[in-house]
Amino acid sequence: MALSVLPDVEKLTVAYLQGVPEVAAIVGSRVHSAVPASPTYPLVVVRRFGGFDADEAVLDAARVQVDCYGGTKGQAQLLAQTVRAALHRMPTAAHAGAYVTGVAPGVAPTWSPQGDNNQPMYLLDATVYAQPEGN
Repeated sequence: MALSVLPDVEKLTVAYLQGVPEVAAIVGSRVHSAVPASPTYPLVVVRRFGGFDADEAVLDAARVQVDCYGGTKGQAQLLAQTVRAALHRMPTAAHAGAYVTGVAPGVAPTWSPQGDNNQPMYLLDATVYAQPEGN
């Protein structure tokens, strides 16, 4: 029996959010898996921070945190709410090499300014259920 390698949900979520017109209208293509060395705001950062095998290594339940940075608090909040709505639609979209079977919301957008300059940022998280194509 061949190994079934689970999809990279962090990469999958970054690619998905980059392709959502409502997100792109706010950030352009600035959706990353880490804060760039010289960031331009607004931007989104997606990080996987855990999860579990939901079905014997065939279905991944990946916890992802999404940090939504804005130039202002209002822009960061709008971005977080837009990303939150986009994540709910993620299972209806096509994804390269994977199927997203569900998204369960976790922490609702939470104010969390970052760094010495208190860069405006809201964070939220969700569990993304994904499996490789062909399973």
